[in-house]
Amino acid sequence: MAEEHLISYACIYGLTLATVMQVVGVTSASSREELEQLLSSCHVISLHCPLNERTRGLIGDSELALMRREAILINCSRGDVIDKEALVRTLLVCSW
Repeated sequence: MAEEHLISYACIYGLTLATVMQVVGVTSASSREELEQLLSSCHVISLHCPLNERTRGLIGDSELALMRREAILINCSRGDVIDKEALVRTLLVCSW
Protein backbone atom coordinates (compact mmCIF):
# COMPACT_ATOMS: atom_id res chain seq x y z
CA MET A 1 0.00 0.00 0.00
CA ALA A 2 2.76 2.48 0.87
CA GLU A 3 4.52 1.65 -2.40
CA GLU A 4 1.35 2.55 -4.34
CA HIS A 5 1.20 5.94 -2.59
CA LEU A 6 4.86 6.59 -3.37
CA ILE A 7 4.35 5.68 -7.03
CA SER A 8 1.28 7.93 -7.23
CA TYR A 9 3.20 10.78 -5.63
CA ALA A 10 6.10 10.28 -8.03
CA CYS A 11 3.78 10.27 -11.05
CA ILE A 12 2.19 13.55 -9.98
CA TYR A 13 5.61 15.20 -9.95
CA GLY A 14 6.89 13.47 -13.08
CA LEU A 15 9.49 11.39 -11.29
CA THR A 16 10.74 8.04 -12.45
CA LEU A 17 11.23 5.41 -9.78
CA ALA A 18 13.45 2.36 -9.92
CA THR A 19 11.48 -0.48 -8.42
CA VAL A 20 14.23 -3.09 -8.57
CA MET A 21 17.48 -2.87 -6.66
CA GLN A 22 20.11 -5.55 -6.31
CA VAL A 23 22.06 -5.46 -3.08
CA VAL A 24 25.60 -6.83 -3.30
CA GLY A 25 28.51 -6.53 -0.96
CA VAL A 26 31.95 -7.51 0.12
CA THR A 27 33.21 -8.57 3.52
CA SER A 28 36.60 -8.74 5.18
CA ALA A 29 36.92 -12.21 3.63
CA SER A 30 36.32 -10.89 0.10
CA SER A 31 39.15 -10.62 -2.41
CA ARG A 32 40.55 -7.40 -3.80
CA GLU A 33 39.05 -8.37 -7.18
CA GLU A 34 35.58 -8.60 -5.62
CA LEU A 35 35.93 -5.11 -4.17
CA GLU A 36 37.11 -3.74 -7.52
CA GLN A 37 34.19 -5.40 -9.35
CA LEU A 38 31.75 -3.90 -6.86
CA LEU A 39 33.26 -0.41 -7.16
CA SER A 40 33.21 -0.46 -10.96
CA SER A 41 29.68 -1.78 -11.33
CA CYS A 42 27.57 -0.16 -8.60
CA HIS A 43 25.62 3.06 -8.78
CA VAL A 44 25.47 3.50 -4.99
CA ILE A 45 28.22 2.35 -2.64
CA SER A 46 27.66 2.48 1.11
CA LEU A 47 30.57 1.73 3.44
CA HIS A 48 29.84 0.04 6.79
CA CYS A 49 33.06 -1.14 8.39
CA PRO A 50 35.12 -0.43 11.49
CA LEU A 51 38.12 1.84 11.22
CA ASN A 52 41.30 -0.14 11.76
CA GLU A 53 44.70 -0.48 10.10
CA ARG A 54 43.23 -2.72 7.39
CA THR A 55 40.37 -0.35 6.49
CA ARG A 56 42.15 3.01 6.91
CA GLY A 57 42.34 4.48 3.39
CA LEU A 58 40.35 1.56 1.97
CA ILE A 59 38.95 3.93 -0.66
CA GLY A 60 41.78 5.89 -2.26
CA ASP A 61 42.84 7.13 -5.69
CA SER A 62 42.74 3.76 -7.46
CA GLU A 63 39.39 2.76 -5.94
CA LEU A 64 37.80 6.10 -6.78
CA ALA A 65 39.10 5.81 -10.34
CA LEU A 66 37.25 2.51 -10.71
CA MET A 67 33.88 4.01 -9.75
CA ARG A 68 31.28 5.20 -12.22
CA ARG A 69 31.32 8.95 -12.72
CA GLU A 70 27.70 9.17 -11.50
CA ALA A 71 28.19 6.82 -8.52
CA ILE A 72 27.12 7.88 -5.06
CA LEU A 73 29.54 7.06 -2.24
CA ILE A 74 28.08 6.97 1.28
CA ASN A 75 30.48 6.59 4.19
CA CYS A 76 28.66 5.22 7.24
CA SER A 77 32.03 4.22 8.69
CA ARG A 78 34.60 6.38 10.42
CA GLY A 79 35.94 9.14 8.20
CA ASP A 80 39.42 7.77 7.53
CA VAL A 81 38.08 4.73 5.67
CA ILE A 82 38.04 7.10 2.69
CA ASP A 83 41.29 8.90 1.87
CA LYS A 84 40.00 12.48 2.01
CA GLU A 85 42.82 13.91 -0.10
CA ALA A 86 42.18 11.31 -2.81
CA LEU A 87 38.48 12.14 -2.69
CA VAL A 88 39.16 15.86 -3.13
CA ARG A 89 41.54 15.17 -6.04
CA THR A 90 38.94 12.97 -7.72
CA LEU A 91 36.18 15.52 -7.27
CA LEU A 92 38.35 18.30 -8.69
CA VAL A 93 39.31 16.24 -11.75
CA CYS A 94 35.73 15.05 -12.34
CA SER A 95 34.12 18.42 -11.77
CA TRP A 96 31.06 19.08 -13.87
